[in-house]
Amino acid sequence: MPNCHSRNCPVFVPLVAPALFAVVKMLTPPAFPPPWYLRAMSLARAVPLVALFAFASLGCHLSHVPLLGHECREVKDPAAPPPVAPGPPPPAHADFHRLLAYRNYYAISAVTEYEHHFGVWFSCIEQSVQFYAVSPSGKVRSVRGYWGGLATSPEKLDPIPPEQRDNELAVLAAHRRAYDGDSSVRVGYLGSYREIHVQERVPEGPPGDPYSTMMAHSEAVLRANGDLTAVSGFSLATSGDTRLCWRDLHVRECTEQEWFDFTPEKKGLAQLHAFLQERPDISAAERARFQDTVLAAARRHAEGKPGVPLDDILAHQGDSLLPPGLVQPIRMQLALYARPSAQATSVKQEEIVLQLDVPARDALTGVARAEARGEVAGIPFKAEVELAAVTPQDLPASGAVEAPLEARFVLTDGRGNKRTGTVPFTAGVLVDGESLVLRSIAVSPSLTDGAPHAPLHHTFAGSGPFQQIDVYFQMPTPTAVMTWSP
Repeated sequence: MPNCHSRNCPVFVPLVAPALFAVVKMLTPPAFPPPWYLRAMSLARAVPLVALFAFASLGCHLSHVPLLGHECREVKDPAAPPPVAPGPPPPAHADFHRLLAYRNYYAISAVTEYEHHFGVWFSCIEQSVQFYAVSPSGKVRSVRGYWGGLATSPEKLDPIPPEQRDNELAVLAAHRRAYDGDSSVRVGYLGSYREIHVQERVPEGPPGDPYSTMMAHSEAVLRANGDLTAVSGFSLATSGDTRLCWRDLHVRECTEQEWFDFTPEKKGLAQLHAFLQERPDISAAERARFQDTVLAAARRHAEGKPGVPLDDILAHQGDSLLPPGLVQPIRMQLALYARPSAQATSVKQEEIVLQLDVPARDALTGVARAEARGEVAGIPFKAEVELAAVTPQDLPASGAVEAPLEARFVLTDGRGNKRTGTVPFTAGVLVDGESLVLRSIAVSPSLTDGAPHAPLHHTFAGSGPFQQIDVYFQMPTPTAVMTWSP
């Protein structure tokens, strides 16, 4: 069973018990004590003994507080080599100068041995978690760790299997050597498996300088069986937007990659995470095809064989600027927040987002419209937008375009109230035949005030316990709204 271990519980007894005894001794009885006073004194004299046991049990949870115990700290291994300041990353490999815009590129970055995996949740200044792996020979290594919101301890951990008890003790011993003064320690067994580290890159610009080209990237750590023939889940999934390569920071390795050849049905999207779990937008056959491809690449890696040459992947991606059929709308959102009145203390705020996807090509060449409906705080709302180019223009057959646009909103509720607003912004797009992607959005600073949600300075009267409904304008990042039209 997961246990709570603390080495600092005894520190509370000498610190707290004398203070409690002193307080009791200061209670001098009157000359003729009434019965209630005698009962109170009898109870007070028992307080130190009760407090002693109470603080001993609470020490497991409070020993990280500096005034009560000593502050938790990470212990440096004296046998470890001194840290070396990282130098600049190596120059970008030639492959990164050749990656095509909005194509998906996948690579294997690591495959671990078959190991027994454990998680240790604990308190060290704040909630933390550290993951460990134990080899079949009993060697323990630290895998990764988090603190804060990512380290929330599970409400319930399954019992440690009997055959993993020795490994649990080895993990706990390694953790004790790494942290001094931690508390509320819980150990959980995660399973026995190999880990496959997979990278996904989707360049957001044509081939060229990888130090200036942006990309959408995803990373996942898949769990596989010992012979790398089946995937049982995943341990990690991260994503974001950054440059393909950095001259001065180690953000993502730009050295030679172990590419593997996989072309998803939906191109132009960073969708690695979608292949890891059941989702309505990815078929079971597509997920299975991806996992089979990853497992085959992992087996080649484990055997010391090289990845797929980039030339083989580029050969079937074509030479067009954008993948055929890739079309992206201009997405705008009106977020409505129903604020409870000051008297409605038990009522929580309600909110809804009305999403408006406008055809970008129509807006750039003339006018485009969209509408959305929703309900918040029991009040129906309808949002309409007319998006027009300030100066309509003919789009090139292929290339980049920047155009100032103006979005004119009309928002009405079911009670006959109406609010209007205008939002000017500049859109940067990449055009290639019928394909079009949105590369950048520049909204007037007067609207955003440096915040991601720009207020339209509009409110509606609330209903019932809700005092008012505030309206905010939002525009997601371009890579968050990619769509695919086969």
